[in-house]
Amino acid sequence: MTRLDLVVEGGRALVDGTPLELPPGADPAAALVAHAQDRARIEGPVLAHLRDGAGTDVWVNVGADGAVTPAEEPNLDSDPVSAPPTALSAWSTEPRQPGGRGWSNRFKRDDVAPSRRALLVGGSAIGALALAGGGWALATAGDDERPPEPASSTPSRSVVLPNGQNAPAGWLEQAVWSVEDVADPKPQVDVRDGMFAVLTQPPGTGAVEVVVAGARDGRRRWSKTLEVGEIVTDGPFILNRDGKLIVFVATPKRLLGWELRTGVSFADHAFTTEDASVGFGLLGAWIGTGGRRFYGLTKKGLAPFDIPDKASCFGTIGDRMLVVDSGAQAWKLESGKPEPEPVKLQGPKDATPGGVVAVTDEVLVLAWNTWRNVALRAYDLETLKPRWTTPSEPRWEAYLGTARIAPDQTWATVGNRRVDLTSGKASVIAAKWTPVAISDGFAWGDDGSYILACDRSGELVSGKPTHRSNETVIVVAGYGDQAFATSAAYGTPTLYSLNRAV
Repeated sequence: MTRLDLVVEGGRALVDGTPLELPPGADPAAALVAHAQDRARIEGPVLAHLRDGAGTDVWVNVGADGAVTPAEEPNLDSDPVSAPPTALSAWSTEPRQPGGRGWSNRFKRDDVAPSRRALLVGGSAIGALALAGGGWALATAGDDERPPEPASSTPSRSVVLPNGQNAPAGWLEQAVWSVEDVADPKPQVDVRDGMFAVLTQPPGTGAVEVVVAGARDGRRRWSKTLEVGEIVTDGPFILNRDGKLIVFVATPKRLLGWELRTGVSFADHAFTTEDASVGFGLLGAWIGTGGRRFYGLTKKGLAPFDIPDKASCFGTIGDRMLVVDSGAQAWKLESGKPEPEPVKLQGPKDATPGGVVAVTDEVLVLAWNTWRNVALRAYDLETLKPRWTTPSEPRWEAYLGTARIAPDQTWATVGNRRVDLTSGKASVIAAKWTPVAISDGFAWGDDGSYILACDRSGELVSGKPTHRSNETVIVVAGYGDQAFATSAAYGTPTLYSLNRAV
């Protein structure tokens, strides 16, 4: 457990004797609490000693989830509790040269700025534990939902994109952090709950690593090394299973999963047939066997299901598997029980089904064709009754491969449209737009010449691009105002986090 000495002295905030840089007008006590919460998320639980000139002298525990609770004063005659060795040594604050290996963090540990929400909550004692005598207010409520902090404007070190590789219009060329030795030039990067998952392959090891790190600062939280020569065929994907976020990957022989926050193993299922394949969706993971037999992850574990002919699996809801066919018939199958009668999904008047476009934790979205137009209709996952329908639009390429769903599942891009997944409101982003990536705040698309960006309302925010798509780093994900992009200009793919330019 990390131990911190947090002191308010003359309007300054000190962490183990080192001044903490404060935003203008910030309350020092709240800033120190927010700093301890950030450290706990990165390093694990923190034991903090809070002191100020008014006589406050208390000890608190700060959990990895940001929760703050009173603590007993430790026996100071015993050996001090220090951070795990990797907390400091595994993250270099020096710049890495092109072709170097490993992860590269660009900020000193004490340069992590407290979030604005944490400062406000801490300062106002909302959802807080107030500590008598010194004005300390410890923010403990809802902190996982806070927005990301802006990166420091004066990082100790920075990294610039390789020559000939440019940021997408509207984002800076200077990276906040970078991850080297990424396993694929266009990797699957999934972002949830302030963390991201990516695959790396350190040179000379012959083994792929599944790595989870903080989305704001790039600091590694945990990693798992697969067997030498073991190939990842899909993933990583971060999916919600029974209230826990799980990082899943698939190999030719196994389905593997770990808890996002802790790295504790959640699943390790070996395949029993050469024809086996793994599918992923927001409703979980499933294993196909080349026929009608599928295995889905349910609350009771991996369970077998026999799906109807010409139907496709889209995950599990509790202990039932959701399958849909091309005729807009849906089933919720139960393992080991006879196949129920299908539910005929109700479409718009005079429309023919065009197939599933998206599935979230709450809705199933289908495309419906009306003459030369297309409309989307969403169905409640519990009742399979319609929730909303978009207007019927011409020239709308709406199918599973053109949809990009934001991590918070409130909006998506489908073809060249932005769709509100809570209401069905849809709007055209650009006349030409091939989806590239999406985050909670932004989406990126290619118009055939340039990479464009829109905000979550569907408005273009990229301005007029100056560099063509083939001169621009590949955007793969994002978090807050940051765009995550890759480049393999120096031979080894590197993942960069880029801040907004405005």
